[in-house]
Amino acid sequence: MVKQLYKHLRFIVLSFSCMTTFVLSAQTLNIKGVVTANGKPLAKISVAVENGVTQTQTDERGTFAISAEEGKTLVFSGKGYSPEKYNITGDEDFVKIEMKVLAEKDVYQVGYTTRSKTLLTAAVSSLNGDELLKTPVSTVNDAIQGNVTGLTIERTSGNEPGWSLSNFYVRGIGTFGSGNSPLFMVDNVERDITQLDPEEIESITILKDAAATVAYGMNAANGVVAVTTKRGFTGKPEIGLKLNYGLQSPARLPQYLDSKEYVKFRNIALQNDGLSIPSDSRYNPDMYDGTQNPYLYANTDWYEEFVRKTSPQQSYKLSVTGGTESVKYYLLLGVVNQMGIYNYTNENKAYDSNPDYIRYNVKTNTDIQLSDYLSVSLDLGGRLETKKVPLASASNIFTALSTLPPTMPILNEDGSIAGSSVYTTNPYGMLSQGGYQNQYYRYLQGSVNAVQKLDFWVKGLSVNGMFGFDSYKLYGRGKSQGYAVYQQNLDGTYTQYGEDSNLDLSFYNSTDGYYLLMTALGGLAYQRTFGVHDISSDLKYMQSAKSVVGSDPDYKKQTLSGRVTYAYDSRYVAEFGYSYSGSENFEKGNRFGFFPVGSAAWIISNEDFLKQNNILNFLKLRGSYGLVGNSDIGIGRFPYQSQYYLGGGYVFGSGYATSDGAYEGRISNTYITYEKSLNANIGLDAELLNERLTLNLDVFRNNRHDIITTRSDILSSIVGQDLPYENEGSVLNKGFEFAVKYQDRINDFGYFIQANTSFARNEITEKDEVSGLESWEYRTGHSVTQRWGLVADGFFSSQEEIDNWAKSSFGTVKPGDVKYVDQNGDNVIDESDMIPLGHPYIPEWNFGFNLGISYKGFDLSALFAGVANRTLFITNNVFLGMQDNSKITATAYDTWQEGVNESTAKYPRLTTGVVNHNMKNSTIWMQNGNYFRLQNAEIGYNFPNKLLSSLNLRELRVFVNGYNLFSLDHLKKYNVSVDYTDAGITAYPEMKVVNVGANIKF
Repeated sequence: MVKQLYKHLRFIVLSFSCMTTFVLSAQTLNIKGVVTANGKPLAKISVAVENGVTQTQTDERGTFAISAEEGKTLVFSGKGYSPEKYNITGDEDFVKIEMKVLAEKDVYQVGYTTRSKTLLTAAVSSLNGDELLKTPVSTVNDAIQGNVTGLTIERTSGNEPGWSLSNFYVRGIGTFGSGNSPLFMVDNVERDITQLDPEEIESITILKDAAATVAYGMNAANGVVAVTTKRGFTGKPEIGLKLNYGLQSPARLPQYLDSKEYVKFRNIALQNDGLSIPSDSRYNPDMYDGTQNPYLYANTDWYEEFVRKTSPQQSYKLSVTGGTESVKYYLLLGVVNQMGIYNYTNENKAYDSNPDYIRYNVKTNTDIQLSDYLSVSLDLGGRLETKKVPLASASNIFTALSTLPPTMPILNEDGSIAGSSVYTTNPYGMLSQGGYQNQYYRYLQGSVNAVQKLDFWVKGLSVNGMFGFDSYKLYGRGKSQGYAVYQQNLDGTYTQYGEDSNLDLSFYNSTDGYYLLMTALGGLAYQRTFGVHDISSDLKYMQSAKSVVGSDPDYKKQTLSGRVTYAYDSRYVAEFGYSYSGSENFEKGNRFGFFPVGSAAWIISNEDFLKQNNILNFLKLRGSYGLVGNSDIGIGRFPYQSQYYLGGGYVFGSGYATSDGAYEGRISNTYITYEKSLNANIGLDAELLNERLTLNLDVFRNNRHDIITTRSDILSSIVGQDLPYENEGSVLNKGFEFAVKYQDRINDFGYFIQANTSFARNEITEKDEVSGLESWEYRTGHSVTQRWGLVADGFFSSQEEIDNWAKSSFGTVKPGDVKYVDQNGDNVIDESDMIPLGHPYIPEWNFGFNLGISYKGFDLSALFAGVANRTLFITNNVFLGMQDNSKITATAYDTWQEGVNESTAKYPRLTTGVVNHNMKNSTIWMQNGNYFRLQNAEIGYNFPNKLLSSLNLRELRVFVNGYNLFSLDHLKKYNVSVDYTDAGITAYPEMKVVNVGANIKF
């Protein structure tokens, strides 16, 4: 029995030992290591267990930690690198993985192809798409400024949900024609970039000189903004989820005086107008002390009542990317929602009129390697945008808010909408009784690309083709409703102005828009290396046709472009590029042009005398010179044709019978053609201290000629007809750009400092102008956007002084009005007395300053943007006082008052009317438009890999960021936006945003 017990016990022990050995053999190991390429650590490289769910990614130092069983295989993958595998043996102490770079690290989009850092001879600046994600805005144009050199962005609207507009200028302005916008390209197709989801953007490249833009021929002179969208990579699928929730608030809103002060200054304005102050108690400032009837003696802060302190915005993005050697894919699904900032929008049971914008983005890029020689890609994208707004525009609403006096209540004592014979609109009526409209925007975009290698015929030769389409549809519908306003009188009666009406029973069509763009691109490419000789060339043919609403025929373009590049021993590079480009908008014989460009580069750092240098890692000198064109001349369809217009009419007989008439418009000129620009550029690129310090410098000179102008100014009006347009003008634009960046990592602490500046100054060198003018009247010799105005010499103090001064051609003048200098001494103040003042309104200087630090999982970054040499004329009611029955800001204390501040006043007398004489552009209204702004800032935390590994996550990051947070400028004291001066006054305000979010990768 004892023996049997012993046998059983031994069996149990042996069994337990075997089980333990089996468990130990399958136990989970904690693997640590580092991933590098060319000896440098790689961040955000995916580390995953093959055929498993466990995964993580490398941190900023390239290190990783992951749990896996012995015998399993780790897969390392990342964009731009060949995947690597590592078999776990159980003997690992610290794993070191060296990744192979698939191509040169820095590759730039140039024309319809790419260039490596070594072969690049053109002037470009590039922005990584990840930088855009630090700015919590819905439109791309609000996120770019300050990030790259050579780009100026001029805001032309506020931040109304779904509607934030800006003008782009590459290297300033090179023409006084209306076509000065760069060409926008997305994945080699001409497309608008405004509503692209920043999440889908891989990079944005600014193409600046002729060598960079020559492939676009007749559309290249204003520069090119090229966007590349994200694509898949070889590796385990990466699922990303990004969540953002933010609060918008007006960056600046004007501050107007309260009722007591308003009435006081209104009485002064009446006296200035020669009017007596009525005995009506409502003209007594003391009645607005808060103790009287609040409806008869109101003190309404219209902005406080109608503008919310904050409104929400949110976005959610789901992406899937990855692939195999045969198929790579990228998929993005995104949704953005922004709400407006109006109060009193849900008073009407039939609708809520607060602006509500929602956008759905879908993007999928698929690359398929069908064989060793044939590859195909399919790109599809779509956007669905829906915008709900009040029927009254934002301009009308904010004009009312900035005009209606504080003495008027929102609602009368009986609940009716307040108003008067002067103020017949009321924001309450606009928002709750004025109706609404819905706008639906639908975009569908796609392209198919194919590349067939022809190595079996000629090694290094390939043929490529692309077909793309872009369709856009806008449809709007709404319902209207009318409302009356009522003035409450002192005797308790009401006076009605306008009529009330019911909400329309049926929808009406408010807007309609459509276009279809078809683009075909194809050609040949050759690349071959023979020892130290590298030869490459491209030949491309592009044709596009754009159909639009209306009777206009399709807009068509054709371009045949190419380039030949030769590089010797990675030291000397020479390139010749060309294009033969045309537009059917011109007469036959003038539709096409040939544009040649030559460029070269010397990679000095590859010379023997610098190869062993431990300080200078890369140094390149490059230059380019060539011709490009601009077909956007801005005078309408088929500008070479004559035009006739219906109108005028004729009267016949004693009964004065009328008949339709027509009159001649534009006179034909069949020789009209595109603008031409001879562009020169010299650049220097350098990397030092093991690539910790990078420098870029460019100097450029662009000579634009054949700009459309007219000789009408030299023709007497007696002739009764303008002369035809001609290609006679020219503009010289020159400047420089400089960018510097220093980055380093010391153990767990990393940091970077980056600064860039751009300067571009243009000068009109030829423009037909009347001879015999005073020197200051000529536009030639000045900037395209130079400001002209009158010089103020104080204010008239008496009628006698007015009588003894030059007579104004702008209307009647009274004491307290502006006294202008009579520049030409003809004793008349008119347009001829306007001289150049200040700087252009498009800034000549642009600045960007970007810095960031990281420590372990924490990081902090900030981007500052600024402009200089910019002059503004501001004549909105923040400065104009009570003109046209508006209300007033604190600037009223600086207006001219007889016997009070005649010698120290800054602004003319107050008036309730309109004094055209005072409203002319002059030194009175001239303001410094320079600013330096905190564009965005972000603080975030990346959870450690050890925790992520246990959660089977690759990345978990939480962050707080903001946009338009702070600005140093000369208009801050007036609460006026320096970027868009009418924001919040006669337009929707600019917004600042504070946002919280999380990024999760599975």
